[in-house]
Amino acid sequence: MGEQIDKTDRHILEELSIDSRALLTKLAKKIRTSKQTLQYRMQRMEKDGVVNAYITYVDWSRIGYMRREMLVKHAPMGESLYKGIIETCMRQGGVHITRCDGEWNMLVGYLGASNKELYEKANEIRRAFGSHMIETRAATLVDVYVKSMQKYDNENESGEVVGVLGAAEKRYALDDKDRLVLGALAVNARAPYAQIAEMTGLAPETVRFRIKRLEKEKVIVSYGVSINPELDGFNHFMILVRLSDPQNERIEKFIKYLLAIPKVRRVARVISTVDLIYEARFSDERELRETKARIERDYGDMIHSQTVLRLYGENLFAFFPPLRRDKAGKKQGN
Repeated sequence: MGEQIDKTDRHILEELSIDSRALLTKLAKKIRTSKQTLQYRMQRMEKDGVVNAYITYVDWSRIGYMRREMLVKHAPMGESLYKGIIETCMRQGGVHITRCDGEWNMLVGYLGASNKELYEKANEIRRAFGSHMIETRAATLVDVYVKSMQKYDNENESGEVVGVLGAAEKRYALDDKDRLVLGALAVNARAPYAQIAEMTGLAPETVRFRIKRLEKEKVIVSYGVSINPELDGFNHFMILVRLSDPQNERIEKFIKYLLAIPKVRRVARVISTVDLIYEARFSDERELRETKARIERDYGDMIHSQTVLRLYGENLFAFFPPLRRDKAGKKQGN
């Protein structure tokens, strides 16, 4: 587990992965500690880089978007070029930007209202790499099952499914105020109403009303926490699964099987050269290999291949484009 966090910290992280926007008094009661102790520990984990961000899980399908993940293989590049690429990804509605080890070097997730828009955004991102671009692979997310962390006092007990994204049939019409609020929450899911009001220029009561309505309408599905993937014992892996038969009637059973694995955090169905993606935090590569072997033992007749990526260097992990400010200090949504 690493020396930076203890059992109480793990309990805090587990509760934050279920609802990171919960009030401190509510969290303190669940963890059975004082509000002051809880606040101190959370601030310490933020300062020490244990917690990367507080996440708002937004169902993109509920508001008329599609989500695409682009895997990139690129030549070595300097930090200045890399920063320029990150800036381009952000301008193109980037919601997930991280580096990878394995067959691919970088993962970029972005939203678009149509295939045409996604195509144009992908071209802009590719152009940003210039001659450093070697190869890309795109995957359109069909749906994503999101889980909380495994139990703090028993790593073999799986967390709960806190939301399913991408499966909405009914649309909710966002307006400009909703977009501002979602953009602010994408920056920090724990931001108080007053802080969001300051970020957006809206009144605090307007912010509160909008958030409650977005939750009621299932645009906001839940709130979670992003943990530093380079933290000892929290190695973050993404496994790309190609099925022998994508139409296999056992696929729903297979997804439930993956979700029951304690260290698995997300499972997604995708349209690409692979069919499923699951993400997990393992203590080390040995634990990863053992889990892969168990999956292949139990569902080997369905699996054509499993390709492993280790995610690190997380620049952004969100589900709606974060609110940004241009050089003039004006608020901007993507």
